[in-house]
Amino acid sequence: MKKIRFLILPLLIGLVFTSCSNQQDIFTLKGQFKNLNEAELYFWTPQGGRGKIDTIYVHQGKFTYQSPQSQAGWYTMLFQNMSEQVIFAEPGQSVEISADATHLRNMKIKGGKANALMTEFRDQIGQETQESAITQQAQAFIQQHPESIVSVYLFQKYFVQRPDTPVETLSTLMALLAPHHTSDSQLQQFQAQLTATQQAGVGHKAPDFQVRDAQGRNLTLSSFQDSTLVLCFWANWMSDSKDDLRKLKEHAREFKSDVTVLTVSLDLQRFSWRAFLRIDTIPGKHVCDLQGYKSPIVSAYGVQDLPTYILIDKQQQITAREHTVEKLLDQIKK
Repeated sequence: MKKIRFLILPLLIGLVFTSCSNQQDIFTLKGQFKNLNEAELYFWTPQGGRGKIDTIYVHQGKFTYQSPQSQAGWYTMLFQNMSEQVIFAEPGQSVEISADATHLRNMKIKGGKANALMTEFRDQIGQETQESAITQQAQAFIQQHPESIVSVYLFQKYFVQRPDTPVETLSTLMALLAPHHTSDSQLQQFQAQLTATQQAGVGHKAPDFQVRDAQGRNLTLSSFQDSTLVLCFWANWMSDSKDDLRKLKEHAREFKSDVTVLTVSLDLQRFSWRAFLRIDTIPGKHVCDLQGYKSPIVSAYGVQDLPTYILIDKQQQITAREHTVEKLLDQIKK
């Protein structure tokens, strides 16, 4: 979960939404806290609002926040202890929250059907801590309420942001949500990514690509027709993927001579990309077009999480798609 959380945050914050001066399009949030006199809270929205982080100042345990709201969406409130609370909003809606700052889990949220439904979901999971049980509850909720924006939120939080979610599960839930949220640009974008992931799944022919490596040489899929190709998608800003590349380096000597590694960086700065390769002397060929998730090769292979490893045999068939270097190594050794 932490892998994708930091990947998605820059994308979500970068979205820009239409705002309107009409009072009917203003979302208002009022809060009152016990045991919290003065504080700063952070408030950001991925959709239906202004798409940026705001700071909320709590004075004498109270605050009032207003923001243009063009469509139904949600905000994430981040507290100083790094706990989070999701709050749903609609144009012209007023929501009130109240809580004891020492027991934020028991926060009360009043206003709007979506917040009532989210409270219902929280009550259902109660004190459950096992991710598998919570995921099952989230899936059942989505099946019962596919029309609710709460279901879109749960879909992203418990399924999209977890790299181990089976593609079949994503497809099933997407089919439930899509007809009810046709104007949701994030769902549309994810649908395109999901389609690419399915087309670049195990057993499918590997999509062709054209990239330029660190030495300026043009590479295509046919450049590796005599090799078993290991595609490694990573980024400097994702520490897990950097650690995995170092582990891959440690085991590179065990690979057969016909195994070739091609690392694809999603970095947006050439200096940081080259610096890591130079300092850690990662084996293989390396490419980075500075386009991040918009890179054609990233889109072609439906990469949504980092790291992602794709194993391609000499017949240009995809034989494995993994998210940990340990599972990748097991596949290479088969």
